[in-house]
Amino acid sequence: MRNLEVAKILYKIADILEFQGIEFKPVAYRRAASSVESLSEDIEKLYEEKKLEEIPGVGKNIAEKIAEIIKTGKLKYYEELKKQVPIDLDELMKIPEIGPKKACTFS
Repeated sequence: MRNLEVAKILYKIADILEFQGIEFKPVAYRRAASSVESLSEDIEKLYEEKKLEEIPGVGKNIAEKIAEIIKTGKLKYYEELKKQVPIDLDELMKIPEIGPKKACTFS
């Protein structure tokens, strides 16, 4: 599992949470995603060394989610969140100037 793949999932979680109107959590997921994306070390190495929580912005909860992604290649929490969104948020956000908040007006 590459850092960018893990970061991408975390960014998508942030987008869905923002779309749902949840405060604070999207910021935490984006901060963690940005940190994972910019790591010079492979995320799997940090996982093996039990150092995920040493990544800036990654606390226990997000570290557990990253561990699940590394172990299984997917994240149950993310899959459940996607089912709660009535539209294809990823496709909608490919349109320039449409983010999670503006996408919410289309649902």
